[in-house]
Amino acid sequence: MQLQDVPTRRGPAPARSAEIDSYLLKPLTGDVEFESAWISTALATWLDEEWTVLPEHQVLAKAAADAYVGLRRKGENDMGNLVLAVASELLSPELAPAFRASFTSPFEVSNKLSETVMLKDGCDVCCTSAADRERIERVNQLMSGSSM
Repeated sequence: MQLQDVPTRRGPAPARSAEIDSYLLKPLTGDVEFESAWISTALATWLDEEWTVLPEHQVLAKAAADAYVGLRRKGENDMGNLVLAVASELLSPELAPAFRASFTSPFEVSNKLSETVMLKDGCDVCCTSAADRERIERVNQLMSGSSM
């Protein structure tokens, strides 16, 4: 078969799987410390429930929440950028022992952070479960009780 005999696809490009290029968050306002504590609690709860309760989960959850809030304070509102930037910050050598103990990775934690924030915002997030939504509700109840 010669090159000119090779069939080629003509016509419009295939449809994209999603029409949303990025998820933009509203600018960070309000009680930033509460937001950080909420995210840290949600991530630690997920890590403990997904694997087993470990003190390292608290360390990883706080580091992820601190990275997220720090980036948001600098004006980053694009979730795609946040996922990559938080994961990059979690690659810190100081966190390596906690990641080894927890059998998870910076990118897994960063991805769960983004899913958690989007679920909290009421977004319909792909590949999440009823357990994820129930966890958000439990964290909301826990945190609303702690702020009183």
